[in-house]
Amino acid sequence: MGTAAVLLMIVVCASCFAAAVGLWRLKRWGYWTAIVILAINLAGDVLNAALARDWRTLIGLPIGLTLILLLHKKRESFA
Repeated sequence: MGTAAVLLMIVVCASCFAAAVGLWRLKRWGYWTAIVILAINLAGDVLNAALARDWRTLIGLPIGLTLILLLHKKRESFA
């Protein structure tokens, strides 16, 4: 896949790590980082299903939406 794929995975790993640290510390930036990562993932799933006709990617929609709703429900915890 090349160097670009490795660099992209490093960015994804760093983003997920930052979100995990922020959520663990109950920081507002961790909350928003997690929301943005989940929203990007949901958009990717929808685009993959629509453009590539790979309907298996739609299994991520209820999971991602559930996680976003859970974070939204607990948003007062993040100062």
